[in-house]
Amino acid sequence: MRKQALLILGIILLSLWVGCKSNKEVSTIVGVENIAQKNEEKRLFAEMITAYGSWETFVASGSVNVAGLNSSFELRMIRNEAIQISIRPLLGIEVARIIITPEKISLYDKMSKTASVAELSSLQEKLPFDVSFSNIQSVFLGRPFLMGNEEITLDDFDDFNFEVASPKWIMTPKVTANNIAYMFGMEGQQVTQLSGGEVGNTRRLDCQYSDHETITGHIVPTIIKATATGSTKSYSASLYYTSIAFDTKTSIDSSSFRNYSESSMMDLIKSFMK
Repeated sequence: MRKQALLILGIILLSLWVGCKSNKEVSTIVGVENIAQKNEEKRLFAEMITAYGSWETFVASGSVNVAGLNSSFELRMIRNEAIQISIRPLLGIEVARIIITPEKISLYDKMSKTASVAELSSLQEKLPFDVSFSNIQSVFLGRPFLMGNEEITLDDFDDFNFEVASPKWIMTPKVTANNIAYMFGMEGQQVTQLSGGEVGNTRRLDCQYSDHETITGHIVPTIIKATATGSTKSYSASLYYTSIAFDTKTSIDSSSFRNYSESSMMDLIKSFMK
């Protein structure tokens, strides 16, 4: 079951890479603007923003399938503060935990009582991308985002290009970072697809979102199928949320791992990025 935690971590790392932020280049569409079309785009964008709503905490449990292996899991997130993923393959017993904060990533293996830790600042120094924390939270929630922004608002409308073929439409950020292109496939108010990667490079992240529900005023997918592709390897995972709660009191706990032996995560990360 350690393999499941490692593969999930690999997908997270590649997701962080796609959610990078760096020097920005702006591309624009040249042409005569159709006022009616622009109004339709504004309507769709506003309805989407309202439907997803703002959030502070998110707690979900369910099952995850990674490389043919199934396990129960629990996901906890505090907006802009922390992500905790607990892997519980048998009778709800936790065997591994991943904790991500804006400062570091930690993988705790209860079987071997070891902790693999990487400071995010060290990742930014040693890897060819900057790590964005808020974007990975959006990936787990199936929410649209702008690289480097904590949460999109109505004021961000002019930062996107739109292609509308109702009820489906595509939303593509005008701003790119280090030749990274990404898009959101939409159906009505729901994000059904996230696809992004570096132009001319095989490294990319593709997510399919389905079976959306509205939970206390928040649209959220209950099925997420993600594929993260590195230069030579590809990792796939399917998440199935069976229990979801927004904005309840929750906490992230790493205190029980204080006596674990600690090792660097850099070798592990490098193996995933190949």
